[in-house]
This record gives sequence, C-alpha cells and structure tokens, in this order.
Amino acid sequence: MIRSVIPKALLVGSTLVAQAALAYTPWSPTPRSPVEAYYSVPVKRELHEFARFTMEGSTAVFGEAETVIRYCLPHDIVGERDVIIELKGGKAVDGQFFAVTEADSATTGQCIKAGATLTCMLQYAELEFDVDANEAFLARKYENDVNFPKRLQVMRAFSGDAVGILSLDL
Repeated sequence: MIRSVIPKALLVGSTLVAQAALAYTPWSPTPRSPVEAYYSVPVKRELHEFARFTMEGSTAVFGEAETVIRYCLPHDIVGERDVIIELKGGKAVDGQFFAVTEADSATTGQCIKAGATLTCMLQYAELEFDVDANEAFLARKYENDVNFPKRLQVMRAFSGDAVGILSLDL
C-alpha cells in the first residue's frame, strides 16, 4: 500500500501531451512522448551522485484547468515493485506555485512551472517500505559495486523520510 502527504519533491520539466492523453492509460515504462525526467532524493553532499535517477515513462499533461503528472518512483529507492504516482493539480501558470495530490497514495506537493521545466516538491507520508527486501534487491542489482554502501544509504534515507524532487523537461 502506498500513501503520501505534502510537498518535498521537485518536479522539473515535462512534455506537452495531447488533451486526449488526460484519459487514464495503464502504466508503461516506455514514454508515449519523449520526455527527460529525473528524480532526486535530498541527501548529504557525498551521496548526491547516487541520489539522482533518470525516469522513463514520466508525463505531464497541461489542461485548461488541471495538470496531471504521472511517474514511477525509482526502483533503487523503493525496491523491485513499480510504485506509480499520478498527481493532479491546478493549472500550471509560469512562475506560480500550485498544489498537487494523489488520492491513492496520499502524495502531496507543490509544483511550479518555470519556462521549459516543471518542478514539484513532494512528500510520501504513508508510503510503505520493506527495507530488508529493498536492501536485498540493491545487493543483487549492484553486486560487486564498490558504491553499494552509498546506494544503500540513499535508499535508507528515502525510506526514513520519503521526500524527493521530480524534474521533467517540457
């Protein structure tokens, strides 16, 4: 079960998608439109290079009255399962903050559109973690990686305070 609360992830950038894309479609790891997207976990400086992830399949749709942002949290911080978040909020107006929420996971945040980027600071207050399973997943994925302890620290930081920054290029 995934749940969240108010802001702490920063969503930057996104692709404009046809109005018809506002209709729900099943999650696909392949984006329907090319989009550059990144997710970052706020950590101490020496972990920064292990706390920023490229995101595939993320989208942002800008309607007349609503913005819809859809993405999957990085497996390096939530384990093997796909944790899909679909945020809905007000109209994205350049330079103005707007709130976003997701009912299924109680994710909340504040977003701002600035030129060709959309940035959202998000918090996942009720996101559930199986830290042991996530650690086992990372151990398999990064077997013999000298930076495994740093990757593990990033996952543990996120599981202890589930906040992050999602950035999409528009």
